[in-house]
Amino acid sequence: MVMTRAISKAFFNAYSENQPIRARLEGVADLMRHGYIDNAWEIIQSLNQTQGQLQPLEWLSWACDRLEILRPPPYDDPNDIETIAVDGLSRGVPVRPPTDVMIARSWAATRVIVAFGGVGEAFWSVPPFLEVPNCHLVMLRDTTRLFHVAGIEGLGGSYADCVAGLRRVIKKLGATQVFVSGNSSGGYAALRYALDIEARGVLAFSPFTRLNASEEELAKFPAVRPLSRSRPEMMEDLLPLYQSHPNPPKVIIVYGDKHPVDTEHALRMKDLPNVALEPVHGYDGHHAWAKLLEENKFRPLLKQLLAF
Repeated sequence: MVMTRAISKAFFNAYSENQPIRARLEGVADLMRHGYIDNAWEIIQSLNQTQGQLQPLEWLSWACDRLEILRPPPYDDPNDIETIAVDGLSRGVPVRPPTDVMIARSWAATRVIVAFGGVGEAFWSVPPFLEVPNCHLVMLRDTTRLFHVAGIEGLGGSYADCVAGLRRVIKKLGATQVFVSGNSSGGYAALRYALDIEARGVLAFSPFTRLNASEEELAKFPAVRPLSRSRPEMMEDLLPLYQSHPNPPKVIIVYGDKHPVDTEHALRMKDLPNVALEPVHGYDGHHAWAKLLEENKFRPLLKQLLAF
């Protein structure tokens, strides 16, 4: 198990009894975002006994109670537990390493949002996703930096395996209405998977819409180099895929209109009849979703997605 600085900090903040309550709650939230659900729940239970009724703690308890890591064979061994050492803690912490698939169930729901995060160790567990009523949430993280198209731990070792795995998960959840969202490289994955899992709609933030292994492309976008080295055949242009698909989903693409790369990738899709562009005016950053969340404009777009 690889302990990044962010993961180590999350464990320290959550488990250190000398930390202020705000830092401990942040540690719990970070453990959840990184898939350490059992550890987060352990600290939540402890804090519930010592801290009483705290609104942030109540929310974390509610959210954590819904979460689970998908563990199909060979990841389903309950004894697959490591004891990790964390700088600043006097004892080791037992940990069950997560896969790259985390699910939040909603009782008897028939809708599901599949959320593809950008590259990194954390799941894209945006609170508005978790708070949608009567809707399951399937979160996928891109720890391999392969844009989710060359295998996802917990789903399969190839794109075809992952499509089949997602179909099984959706069927097991009982969902009949599928919606997809994604950010950055996860936006590319959201747009691509949506075509193969019969999604009704896509909400893509700052997505790549074209990948190729040309020297010019690799120089402009270092993030695509791992995929170009390991699975270059999976680098595709999404525009012709959408143009030729008999029944493509409805798509909302959100991007900062002052970010030249994100604007370029969004505008390529503007003439498709099923695509609507939502520029974030004056924003030059890559994380348009975070800007909208900060300005309380994320939820209206999510509501629009679910109306498709």
